[in-house]
Amino acid sequence: MNFLLYSKSQDEIKAIQYKKIKRIVLYAYEKSPFYRQLYKSLDFHPEDLKCYDDIKKIPIVKRIELKNTPVEKILTTKDYSKLHLHTTSGSSGIPVKFYYNNRELWLKNYGVIRSYLKMGMKFTDTTVALRDPIDIRKKGIYEKVGILAYDYYNIYESITKIYEAICNKYDKIDVLKGMPSDLMNLAYHIRNGKRKFPKVKLLISDCEVLDDFSRKYISETFHREILDYYASVENGCIAFQLPRSKKYFINEDQILLENRTPSSNLGDAVITNLRNTTFPIIRYQIGDMIDFGDGKSDLDSIKLRTINKIYGKYLDFIILPDKTIVSPHIPKQELTHLSGIKKFQIIQRDFSKIVIKIEKDIDYQEDTEKEILKRLDRVFHHQIVCSIEYDQQLSIKTTNKFKCIQSDIAQSFLSDNPIKS
Repeated sequence: MNFLLYSKSQDEIKAIQYKKIKRIVLYAYEKSPFYRQLYKSLDFHPEDLKCYDDIKKIPIVKRIELKNTPVEKILTTKDYSKLHLHTTSGSSGIPVKFYYNNRELWLKNYGVIRSYLKMGMKFTDTTVALRDPIDIRKKGIYEKVGILAYDYYNIYESITKIYEAICNKYDKIDVLKGMPSDLMNLAYHIRNGKRKFPKVKLLISDCEVLDDFSRKYISETFHREILDYYASVENGCIAFQLPRSKKYFINEDQILLENRTPSSNLGDAVITNLRNTTFPIIRYQIGDMIDFGDGKSDLDSIKLRTINKIYGKYLDFIILPDKTIVSPHIPKQELTHLSGIKKFQIIQRDFSKIVIKIEKDIDYQEDTEKEILKRLDRVFHHQIVCSIEYDQQLSIKTTNKFKCIQSDIAQSFLSDNPIKS
């Protein structure tokens, strides 16, 4: 695997980024009706890109714009029957579809593998992955011979079943990976029952933002420093942590990460995907807040720019009255693709009460409310009373730190359950 990127100077990396973004912007202007119309309406033309600093002249695109625009107007090809479709998880309440061709998907996977290997994974390691069923794929030829093998565990199964399946199969684990909320669920199960767990060599969180409380709780449970992998469906690997470093290293040859408010270290994340021309993602406001810090590396062997911390869309778990934990992805999945809902937020006030805030879409029906309550009653094992509140300005009132699953008691509950030897 080529790690030459990590030793390049910032001037060399900027030259790579400028060349790529100039090519993508020109291609999008010529082939994508959405970008062409956007750029013309704001009096921007690709020829305005004379140097690296001119990148800030490119108009910013918001998630809601991509969601509300027909796919065929964004794509740069009329035939997308052979493209790979990926959909965001809907943690913001607004799932968005994205497309890749074969080459772009390969480059995305290359960036993922390269960063994992740098984090400490080996080609022959098996990754025990806690995953949403939609992300569980069949084993490829290389996995069958023990190369970058994955062993998936469905997060919609009970945590008891997941725990027992892992412990029955492993004495030690090469790589344990999952979203922070699911790793927290497993960690609580281990602590609460004073249970043993196989020794973990490498511990990785991904997809959701890893907050300080979760980082400490998970690391102490598995007796291993947790390394966070900052990624998204639309961009692949954005940044990643390495052992002995508290900072995140940006995947700079594939991603251009900007601070929309450069006057402050804490600002909106704006991302350009430097791989994709099929479904261009150019200066895209992803919705996360980032502490950009000074951007300097704290490891002499790596020249990549860094960020200090990520604040964004993360999910709380729901705690039932019987003190069991429900993965946040289960109620989220029940509502994300339910017709009639534009945006939603599930808020747990206490052990017995949950409020669901709904922003209606145009196709909301009378039976939709009954269906929402029926689904969540089943998910929460008939233990919690759910009520619905309607708010047609939920999208406006929520901030970049919006969580579609929010528990007012989760962290305090776990704080009262320390590690017991």
